[in-house]
Amino acid sequence: MTDLKRVETTITKLREDVARAHGRATESDVNAALQFASEQIDAMFRWRGEKADPNQTMGWPRKGVFDDQGNPVSGVPERVQDATYLMAGYRLLGNILGRGDAERDRDVIIYLLMLLNGLTDPREPMNPPSGARH
Repeated sequence: MTDLKRVETTITKLREDVARAHGRATESDVNAALQFASEQIDAMFRWRGEKADPNQTMGWPRKGVFDDQGNPVSGVPERVQDATYLMAGYRLLGNILGRGDAERDRDVIIYLLMLLNGLTDPREPMNPPSGARH
C-alpha cells in the first residue's frame, strides 16, 4: 500500500471513530476536546500572515492570508475547523499525538499538513515539538 493510500485509509477509519466518539461524549467533554485541539493545532503549525488582532489568544482569524484565487481569507477557514474537529475527536478517543500509536500519529500529521497546505508557512509549516532542542 502506498503511503498516501495508507494515510487515506487511516483518516477514513479515524473519521468514523471520531464521529462515534463525538456522538457519545457530553457537551462538556466535546468543548474541552475542541479547546485542547485548537491549542494543539496552534502550537503545531506556523501560519501565514498575522493575527487579525495582536491581542487574540488563538491563531485565527488572520490577515495577510489569501486563497488560491487571491482572495483574502476571512474568519477561521473551514480547513482549520476540519483539522480542529479531527484533533478534538482524536482526543475524545483518548489519543494525544506523540503518546500512542506512532504510525497513526504520523498519518494524522501527514493528513493535517495536506489539509492545511496554503495556510501554513511554506518554508517551515510546523513548529518544533515543545521541548525540542535546536
